[in-house]
Amino acid sequence: MAIRSNNSKLTNAVASGNIPYVKDILGNKDMKFSRLCLYTTLLVAAQGGKKQLVQLLLNFGVCISGRSKIGSLALVAAAKGGNLDIVKLLKGAPVNGRDSCGQTALMTAVEKSCCSDLILYLLNDCKANVNLQNNDGKTALMLAVEQWDFETIQLLFTGCGNDNDYDCDEDIEDKKGQTALDLAKMNGSADLLNVFSDSRKKRMSPLSMAAGMNNLNLVQRLLDIYPSCIEGMPFGKTPLIAAMHGLESNQIVWTGKIRCSFELMDCLLEAGVDVNDIHSCERTPLMFAASVGSLRAVQMLLSHGASVNISVAVKQ
Repeated sequence: MAIRSNNSKLTNAVASGNIPYVKDILGNKDMKFSRLCLYTTLLVAAQGGKKQLVQLLLNFGVCISGRSKIGSLALVAAAKGGNLDIVKLLKGAPVNGRDSCGQTALMTAVEKSCCSDLILYLLNDCKANVNLQNNDGKTALMLAVEQWDFETIQLLFTGCGNDNDYDCDEDIEDKKGQTALDLAKMNGSADLLNVFSDSRKKRMSPLSMAAGMNNLNLVQRLLDIYPSCIEGMPFGKTPLIAAMHGLESNQIVWTGKIRCSFELMDCLLEAGVDVNDIHSCERTPLMFAASVGSLRAVQMLLSHGASVNISVAVKQ
């Protein structure tokens, strides 16, 4: 029985997606395969998005934590293909394993601008170390900054959850001594990165942070590059509340002043932010506007669906 360490039939069958043929080859009792051959085949299936073949190879006993001749890893290959289902099949492979370029699955997913679900899965379910560096010293955060991928930056800052031991470190330096902020300055996104960083510290969304600063330009830039930022976060002030109440005051009670411009309010409302959210002082934006006697603000809010029927117990 020949030991085929480089069986082109198996590799070609997997690459073509011919499941019956792959089954026939693997079921041939007269043929044995080296671990390297089988693992290389798994890489081909993983990167090609061939879920059934990945499962077939795993059922055959292919080791998920192996490494190819050139140092490639199946989990990194799956992330490169952006296939969450295959990444899930490979759960148990070393999530922080690095290929010959020093890339982890998380770095690769970020670099390839993969879907947020895949990145969150690597962070939350696989407990990926967000601060590892590749051969150039780049972290996942740096790679996201270089690509102006602010949705991913948001995930890296806040997506780890309470069960992940790693908190995204923006002060790490690459091989050239540059931090994520240095890279952001180079591509003109330093103000954006700063608002993401500050929002994490204040536990609020970047859009709420920019709105609370009454920074119309920054709000517009966020809406342009990161449209889903209007969805907010499960904690902190919503954008409209943050804009009207402001950030400089930590008071819970309403101060009797709308702190943002009408232009900023209109920008947020046109973007579709929540118009009926209730502030911690138990007032809605419409109540804020009415209590300060701003007819223009009241009209703006009503025209965007503000409810006049919300009843809350106002704190004194």
